[in-house]
Amino acid sequence: MFWGKPTGAQGVKALGIENPWGNLWRRIDGWHQGNAGHTLIKLCKGTGDGTTASNFSDVAAGYIDIYDESLGNEGYISKMKYDTRGFRYPIACAGSETTYYADYKWGSTNCVALVGGYWKNEQLCGMYCVRTDFDYDYCYITIGSSPSCQSKEELSA
Repeated sequence: MFWGKPTGAQGVKALGIENPWGNLWRRIDGWHQGNAGHTLIKLCKGTGDGTTASNFSDVAAGYIDIYDESLGNEGYISKMKYDTRGFRYPIACAGSETTYYADYKWGSTNCVALVGGYWKNEQLCGMYCVRTDFDYDYCYITIGSSPSCQSKEELSA
């Protein structure tokens, strides 16, 4: 339930949540930020989530399109949308470092989302922080993967 050190050199787990304050950017398979308010999601391998894709992809082929014209472009997150499938994403960026969600959102381009943040960004990282302004193949020392656990039933579906 708990491990790590808040030094920026390794991750932290608190109450079972890994890196809640943002230590590294984590690339999230299944969250693709499209153009003009289109957020494309895939919640699991297989088609049990309502997608037509059997696996994750860099181009979001067969993903569910959650269109939201109010999707905020950049700034401190002031409003989140909770999809009926349990997916949460920022739609307005009119807050500050001390109001609303107090986490930052960058960009609105065609890419896979990065979440968490980089520890050197200080107040610009955290549990709700997201970047959608890097190409899916962009890599840097501050960007890691975010592995997930799946049951045998999910893998065989």
